[in-house]
Amino acid sequence: MKVARRVCAAEAEVLAQSDAVSWVDAGSGERRVRLAGYGSLLSVASARRTCPQLRHHRLAWVQGYRRIFCLVSLTCVRRGPPYADWRTREVAACAAFPGDSEDRLAVALFDIPASELQAYLERESRYEFTVVNCLEADSSGIRKAIMCVAPFDRWAVACPIREQGPLHDAGCWHWYSGPLWRKDVLPSAPYLHLCLRAAAAFDVLDEFLDASYLADGCTTLRSYLRSLDQWGPAADPISLEKTRKLQGSADGSFLIFAAGNWN
Repeated sequence: MKVARRVCAAEAEVLAQSDAVSWVDAGSGERRVRLAGYGSLLSVASARRTCPQLRHHRLAWVQGYRRIFCLVSLTCVRRGPPYADWRTREVAACAAFPGDSEDRLAVALFDIPASELQAYLERESRYEFTVVNCLEADSSGIRKAIMCVAPFDRWAVACPIREQGPLHDAGCWHWYSGPLWRKDVLPSAPYLHLCLRAAAAFDVLDEFLDASYLADGCTTLRSYLRSLDQWGPAADPISLEKTRKLQGSADGSFLIFAAGNWN
């Protein structure tokens, strides 16, 4: 698969100037930008926390990509357990990687005003950005959109995980100073459950389970969840009811955090 041009967050506004992914709204006169999200952005509530004026949050498909849970989520690390658990290595958010031509990634396609683009780029600042072709599920039309992807060259060789003490005064680096992109981490449990609920709401849970991989790049999410004691040996390892049982604290604090930023 030919990999499209990728840019860092500081340069991503250049992508948004293309008429392929942005346009001037006839009603308001404002410029809008089309985005594609495949992790927590599958949840409209989570996406709206960053981009409150988003519109047309709908299902689409991106060919030739797969999800890998290999990014240490600094937001989860800052929050601590259960969002990041170093003992079990459950600290990771997902990222999109080029896969085989047969791979198909379910994404949420939506548009935002250009004034909210910076907030989106800050949310996804650990990623790189590219323009992808999205096949809309409801119309079969092809739309181009900006999507964040993994910086493939930083996917580090597996190295020991350890909890870091304070090293800096500002930002998330106060809690963690190791490599962000790793092959030895597992999905953050609350982050994963948010993604599963969002995928179930789009009726693409099977796709999410089979087109998503652990940080080793080989183990499917379905296989991983079947290996966990709480899922049991049932033929269907995930259901919406099962994800509800693992949403977090009984006081609803997880539901509040679920709508926020994860990376």
